[in-house]
Amino acid sequence: MDTRRAVNAKVISLHNGSRTLPNGGPVLERVNLTVASRESVAIIGRSGSGKSTLLAGLGLLFPFGDGTDYRLLGHRVSTLKEKDAASLRARTVGFILQNSGLIEHLSALENVRLPLLHSRAHSPRAARVAAHEALERLGIEHLARRRPTEVSGGERQRIAIARALVIRPQLILADEPTGALDEQTGREVLDQLLALVEADASALVVVTHDAEIASRMQRTYRLHSRTLGPATNWVP
Repeated sequence: MDTRRAVNAKVISLHNGSRTLPNGGPVLERVNLTVASRESVAIIGRSGSGKSTLLAGLGLLFPFGDGTDYRLLGHRVSTLKEKDAASLRARTVGFILQNSGLIEHLSALENVRLPLLHSRAHSPRAARVAAHEALERLGIEHLARRRPTEVSGGERQRIAIARALVIRPQLILADEPTGALDEQTGREVLDQLLALVEADASALVVVTHDAEIASRMQRTYRLHSRTLGPATNWVP
């Protein structure tokens, strides 16, 4: 069964998530979070509360601490070898950053193609076709040959979303994805992202300070005192 296409398939399951600094200071403690396909979740909290750290852990950029049970698409992450975790991340996780993270000297098409270049499942031609299709889904195929410095902020972020979605990820992790955009452009970009999450039956976790973005997600949690809880009566 293609679990990515299945409704309510569990994508991430985190229990007792922890993370400490090199000096031993705790960043995350007893964090619990479960997200299924076609679900969207917002994580809010003060600057320095550990939101981006949590997002990076969910994306397998580093291991959680001892005692954590984190499962991504049923894979118990703590039992994976480093190369297997990296392979799982490359196949299933798409990252969207506030500053887009595009490489300035590459065209939009080349930026979007990057996640596929080292994939055995894609020949160079197949990667190029997939990149074109990803740009087309965002309505920006006409920007394929332009560099990031030659497009607007909204177009840059759409290119970044196309790059994140080119692998058809089962989990999308977005860190302030519209933070650098004006209100109208941010709303349009978010509309596109949510529509694509629904179409691909992906799970979406967004870190944000924006009350409007949080209100568009199905659930909102606050990271406070190093742990996660439901956000109620939130005023940014």
